[in-house]
Amino acid sequence: EMTVERAVSLLGSHDEDALLSAAAHLQAQCCRSADAKKAVYFLRGVEKLLPLLRSHSESVQSLAAGALRNLVYQSDQNKMEVEAKGGLGAILQALNSSRDVETRRELTGLLWNLSSHDLLKERLSAEAPSVLTRSVLVPTSGLSEGENPKDELLADGVAFHHATGCLWNLSSAGPGSRKAMRECEDLIDSLVYYIRGTIADYKTDDKSTENCVCILHNLSYQLEEQLPRGSVRVLRESRHSLAPRPSAVGCFARRSAKITERREECCPLLEEKSNPQGPEWLWSTITVRMYLSLLARSTRQGTQAAALGALQNITAGNGALSRAIAFTVVQRENGLQHVRKMLEEGGSDVRRTA
Repeated sequence: EMTVERAVSLLGSHDEDALLSAAAHLQAQCCRSADAKKAVYFLRGVEKLLPLLRSHSESVQSLAAGALRNLVYQSDQNKMEVEAKGGLGAILQALNSSRDVETRRELTGLLWNLSSHDLLKERLSAEAPSVLTRSVLVPTSGLSEGENPKDELLADGVAFHHATGCLWNLSSAGPGSRKAMRECEDLIDSLVYYIRGTIADYKTDDKSTENCVCILHNLSYQLEEQLPRGSVRVLRESRHSLAPRPSAVGCFARRSAKITERREECCPLLEEKSNPQGPEWLWSTITVRMYLSLLARSTRQGTQAAALGALQNITAGNGALSRAIAFTVVQRENGLQHVRKMLEEGGSDVRRTA
């Protein structure tokens, strides 16, 4: 009869069938029982499972990743054990090299579970964003569609959901993590590309869309004060060319009131870029329109609240960038009608943000 103790002892076997049976048993038991997770910890099962992520057998890799994924779920003890045994690098290396759908789903799910621990967020932020972006976000979002047909075979909605869940956690870790993620090549581009795709396909209630918007919401926090000087160009335009303003409500009321009080001043305008790249998406007028489209079309409260929160973040500062974005939202995109709708129809979290 297979037990947790016997399964852990078999993890050092050279027999593939024995490894498969042992890893499958641990995966199942750790899913059902907190006691099984404790037993695996005390039997030093983590350090025996991690080397299996380098196995030449995709089946062994997948089951080992699945066992680790269940083992660390709601177990801070096992999360820290994975980190202590050098597991973060091993997991990322396995994800970077694996092309098996099920293995990649287990590995991204494992990273998502690990990223919920505050002490691991900063450590994961150093390497995980680039690996997740390159191996999961870019292929699934369609950002590089047609450029590398082999990468398109890696597209998978489940792995994308897990990866964006992990990145959402990492984006809440602090200024260092946000900076690393903003600078990660193709990360923000992939998120925006995916969201715009779901808007075009009328699938804005997709769970991964919510994850993507929540990441952008966090990455836009304190954006203006954390940007390098000269990274944004703000233009000016005379107010005489503008249409009358609607009355202000919601989170842009203070900003739009200032605009009204200073009628004779020049309006700050963002320099329009038809093809923003990287962090430029965070303050692009294209992204502003994207958030407003989500407010108009999505019924998911988490997506609505994140879109509103992102708009609030990028209009909250006192600098030229925040003023220019607020002007774009209020005057050029008539965004207050969407905020008003959220105040009237949104859930409690959405109304609080609005």
